[in-house]
Amino acid sequence: MPIPIWVDYKSAEQSAAAMARGLSGSSVAWGVLLANAQAILASRTDPSCAEADISYEFEEWQDLMAAARILDLATTKLGVKDMENQKAAAILAACAFGMSGTFVSAAAVIDSHKLLEFDLSPSELVALTFSSPTASRDVFTKLPRLSKHRLCVENLLSFLVTGGQKQFDMTASTLQELAIEEADVWGSYLLRLCRLSLEHLGRLATAKVLHAHESRFPKGYLDRLVSDSPVLLPAQYEAVANNGILASDENLLVTLPTGTGKTLLGELVLLSSLGQASGLVCYIAPYVALGRQVADKISRHTPNSVRIHRLVGGYQEPEPLDPEGQSEVVVATPERFDAILRLRPDLLSKIKCIVFDEAHMIGNGQ
Repeated sequence: MPIPIWVDYKSAEQSAAAMARGLSGSSVAWGVLLANAQAILASRTDPSCAEADISYEFEEWQDLMAAARILDLATTKLGVKDMENQKAAAILAACAFGMSGTFVSAAAVIDSHKLLEFDLSPSELVALTFSSPTASRDVFTKLPRLSKHRLCVENLLSFLVTGGQKQFDMTASTLQELAIEEADVWGSYLLRLCRLSLEHLGRLATAKVLHAHESRFPKGYLDRLVSDSPVLLPAQYEAVANNGILASDENLLVTLPTGTGKTLLGELVLLSSLGQASGLVCYIAPYVALGRQVADKISRHTPNSVRIHRLVGGYQEPEPLDPEGQSEVVVATPERFDAILRLRPDLLSKIKCIVFDEAHMIGNGQ
């Protein structure tokens, strides 16, 4: 069903942000702002919303993002001493982020409000799982054995690991049964909110999106990546699924806002270029701290057959590079990369792929 005409989510979000900062001038009561957020969530519980084609244009999810921020702000700024109301607002904030496909933000809400430390009902636990898949393993152990709630989360975990359509269909079926059978009004409402989150998961699951490209990566890489990052960000999904970033050997320029996953896209391009053979790929980071961070992330995902060389500070002698006999990944600052090529100009012809992070800095005169 459509959002009621009385809902002005942009103004409501601005008022909530102003009130949370203690700014004067807003006469809107928190109750009105919460009513706006609740109306937005309710409008997305219609099954047709989950069944409609999903795109990741920003405008499509502005209302849910606004609702999520209002609820999150209300959790800490409402001044209500009733912990149940605060908990409910935080759970709804996580659900709203999940319903917009912004699972990272949902995880941040869950962590910041320590929701998993509360005494939560099985339906509340399931709702948090669908809002933040990274919480699924922690939630699974809290659910009653042999319960349908636990089976639902188990099916979701199976889908996230395999990316299989059968596992997705089993998850959707179990979730629908739970929503119908749930006697508690609050619990039933939360489970109905999960349907839209599940549709996002069906598109953004790392295992599903990257399955077609598995043979391009070193053996074991995809399993490690899925374990660490079970869901892609919308921008990452668009780059891989709709823009063919892994299927092209052409030069690419990726421009995305901060926090939308450019670093992982760079890693995916590097590792898919390296493949399952020996060779050399390079990730150039402008700062030592960023280079170390990138090297740590790549190390978590790559199998032992791939060697990671961290050339991002210090003057220690680097381990000799052997691109003809080893799978080599170099993470370096521009200065160290330049020094490598001066010492071994023969490496330039052996590089399969180079990723320049923050490439705009190349032309800034420094």
